[in-house]
Parts: sequence; structure tokens; C-alpha cells
Amino acid sequence: MRKGVIPIAVSLCVMAVATAILWQLKVTTTNEHHLVYLYLLPVVLIAVLYTGRLALLSAAIALVGADYFLQDPLYSLDVDNPLQYGDLIWFAILAAMSIKCIRVLMKPRPKIRKASGVASRRE
Repeated sequence: MRKGVIPIAVSLCVMAVATAILWQLKVTTTNEHHLVYLYLLPVVLIAVLYTGRLALLSAAIALVGADYFLQDPLYSLDVDNPLQYGDLIWFAILAAMSIKCIRVLMKPRPKIRKASGVASRRE
């Protein structure tokens, strides 16, 4: 049971820490835009360490967290500027592509045939 719960708990903690850091950055600085893209680092980290499904769940959490904590008006899922929806959509596309690329790169590869076996067949 712990084997399945630990990756979920770690992923939720990573996304919570990323949200807290980005929220603090949003509150302390003025005119910070496009902070949603900084969520890519934790999402890719989760894709590397765990599964692609868990990374997709983290990306969905990042979308909601970014809309609620980082985009004006703060603490609301309503968006003042329609261009901010574009940021969320492009983040979702970029996150999905990044997760897919990471999963393909992390896939185990078949062993390469010995050079002597391949050379003897050609002759």
C-alpha cells in the first residue's frame, strides 16, 4: 500500500512547494507574468522520478494552482484577461509534450547486438 501512496504524496508536496514559491514571487514582485511556465520543472521532475500519469495529474494541479494563485484576480478561478487562458492552454500542451518526451527517453532500450554477430550475417 505504501508503494503507491508515497509517489502521490511526494508529487503533491512538490506541487505545493512550487505553488508556495511562485505565489510568494507573485505577491512580492510587481507585473510578473507567465509564472505558470515555471511549473514545468516540478512536472518534468515527477515524470522522471515516477510515472507519466502522475506527472499529468501534477500538470492538472499546476493549471488550477496557477489560475487560482498566480493570475489576476488572485484567489479566484475567474480570469480578467483572455490572454491568460492562452498561457494555461500552452502550458498544458507544453507539459504534455514534455512528459511524453521524458517517458520515451526513460524507456528501457533493447540490448544492442554484438558487432561480430551482425558482421558475420552480412558476409
